[in-house]
Amino acid sequence: MDAIHLMNQMRAEKKQFDVIDLDPYGTAVPFLESSLGALANGGLLCVTFTDMAVLCARRPHVCSYKYGTVPLPNKYCHEMALRMVLHLISSMAARHGRVIEPMLCLTVDFYIRLFIRVKDSPIGCHSNLSKYSQVHQCVDCESFWLQPLGREITETIKEDSTTGKVKKYKHQGKEEVKETEDKTARVRTRIGLPRVTVPSQCTVCDGPLTIGGPIWNQPIHSTEFAQRLIKVVRAGEEVKLGTAKRIQAILTGVIDEDPVKHMPLNYDFNFLCSSLKSINPGKQEFVYALSQLGFKAVQTYYQSKQWKTDAPPEVLYDVFKAFKTQLYKGDEKQILANLAPNSPGNRIFRKPIQNPKLDFDYKGAVEKGTSGIAPKKTKQKKYYVNPEPNWGPKPRATGQ
Repeated sequence: MDAIHLMNQMRAEKKQFDVIDLDPYGTAVPFLESSLGALANGGLLCVTFTDMAVLCARRPHVCSYKYGTVPLPNKYCHEMALRMVLHLISSMAARHGRVIEPMLCLTVDFYIRLFIRVKDSPIGCHSNLSKYSQVHQCVDCESFWLQPLGREITETIKEDSTTGKVKKYKHQGKEEVKETEDKTARVRTRIGLPRVTVPSQCTVCDGPLTIGGPIWNQPIHSTEFAQRLIKVVRAGEEVKLGTAKRIQAILTGVIDEDPVKHMPLNYDFNFLCSSLKSINPGKQEFVYALSQLGFKAVQTYYQSKQWKTDAPPEVLYDVFKAFKTQLYKGDEKQILANLAPNSPGNRIFRKPIQNPKLDFDYKGAVEKGTSGIAPKKTKQKKYYVNPEPNWGPKPRATGQ
């Protein structure tokens, strides 16, 4: 029996599934609508997509009509693929009065794999607009900004005791809303139109911006779920897997991302340093310097060269500019060497450094006990090489 027909039939008979696992060759889009209707309330949707050429901007026009979103050809394209798919599934689930909760969404090898909890919540669908963002990417450097499609507006509604008129008081930004003893007043949160927060051109190199998305801008992992999974894998009581070590490595990386899991997408620091014609600072030196400015940075679970951080692009580039300036002791000729007069790197260095005296001496800080960075309790290998040369997807099955 056809899978779509079966799921529609089970939905019509009100015999819904607790778990649905979709693993087709290529895209799973044709199965999503029927699977979201056939899941029980709180059920788990497991889905795989292998059409990474479409999702990673090799064929943006195909991605546009299949997924309703526009990819960008940047180093964060694999995470962006996850977030574009989550945006699609979220919008499809909303048509059924349902919301999604990503439990674990991974990019592995040549595919992406998502584990999503689906719940009934027609009211929860109202906030979906604030969970989607467009990506504004600089054409000349690695800087990018997110523009949410909606925003949460918190209001206190109070009735004037003298006139009897109802007044609304809006709370600005993330202002804390305190409970009031006035029984006539009530607090509510609604979704409104966003304010444009992205610049009209790149503030780092003055380059033009291009637009992609929309994408899902909320966390794509549940740290608690990943911690429970890793305990099961390490115990090995319920199931024994040949890939247990690699699963532990991936889950460890996911758990390590917890401090910055609310930040979508990531940066490739090799490309960033390449545009500045600079060598990379050491991993610990960079994290230590960034922490002095109150920001965090963590390597992604799938690529050691890519980092997630809560620092804005202006701060990131400022740190790398300070590192190269200190490396060449402020010698402008050496700093600007190999940078063409109108290149992005030259334009970036022409702007003043905001934090020229950043301390990159991590080892010295550790000896003094002032690094402020807690050492890892366990040394878990996070990255594994492919099991064989030319590792990748095989040809589509022919049935012959």
